[in-house]
Amino acid sequence: MHAGPNDMGLEEIKNISDFSFDIPEDDDEILKNFHSSYNFKNFLVPASFTKHKLIDVQPFAYNPFSIPKSEEIEIESKAIKSISIPFEETKIPFTPLCKQVTKTMYFDMIKNYFNERPIWLKNVLIQSLPEGHNISKNHLKHLLAFFTYSYESGPWRNTYVRLEYDPKSDPQSLIYQVIDFRTKEDIFNTKGPYDYTFTTLPRQQGQLYQLCDIESDKIKQILLNTESIGPDCTVRYK
Repeated sequence: MHAGPNDMGLEEIKNISDFSFDIPEDDDEILKNFHSSYNFKNFLVPASFTKHKLIDVQPFAYNPFSIPKSEEIEIESKAIKSISIPFEETKIPFTPLCKQVTKTMYFDMIKNYFNERPIWLKNVLIQSLPEGHNISKNHLKHLLAFFTYSYESGPWRNTYVRLEYDPKSDPQSLIYQVIDFRTKEDIFNTKGPYDYTFTTLPRQQGQLYQLCDIESDKIKQILLNTESIGPDCTVRYK
């Protein structure tokens, strides 16, 4: 509100919270030397004089055209959905959770491997691939999730089982069960290629074998002792 000092009384002025006085027209000589009477240096207006109490955060972003790009082909990684069931589960999975998979030369190869042999340890499967193969770990995981499921416990734990195949109902699946060979630390801890046939001593503290891969006749006789083979499939052994 703008008002002249002669137009308002003292009581009226006290009741007004915000007011200012206009300089009379005949008193403008006062402002002529207002800026020149003080030798102020140029400076920025303090932040407290601005209308904003907080500094605005600007969402700066890179220019996409200024970022160098590689010419190499990049493959977007996606979550791999695989099927894992407990030994007590009676329903065998027939279809994979992942509906699509890249069909390369290894697609038919892995499919044929599981048609010939329904249960594989992953390391044994890799060793059985042609020499000089260049299948990536990620692609192999996708193929295994597309063709197989796995058991969390029981005689075929840590193996990959072909979809639609029920080893508990097939007596021939006895030869695919897993032998978990464990030793004390540093007894056989030596370097060398992975051996899944048990022709040499295990090179690791814990190593898994499948009965069908063991080539030692003496060990097979011990493991296939008819007295230890029962008519029913249990969580401990076939």
